[in-house]
Amino acid sequence: MPFATVRIVAGRDAEKRKAMALDVAQAIARALEAPIESVRVIVQEIPADQWFVGTENIEERRARRARETGEQK
Repeated sequence: MPFATVRIVAGRDAEKRKAMALDVAQAIARALEAPIESVRVIVQEIPADQWFVGTENIEERRARRARETGEQK
């Protein structure tokens, strides 16, 4: 039984997460020629303040980019 874990930054709505999980499951089923019913997809949401890129977490990175471009968060 194929098993996939997808980690994303928290904040997307349930419909988007479900659509993404379906796309992932379909791609795995197609690539492995496996029945889609056998594919498992886990979506783990990581809070933006706990996901780091270099020395900044995503929350800090978004705030910095907004300041640099003059945009609001």
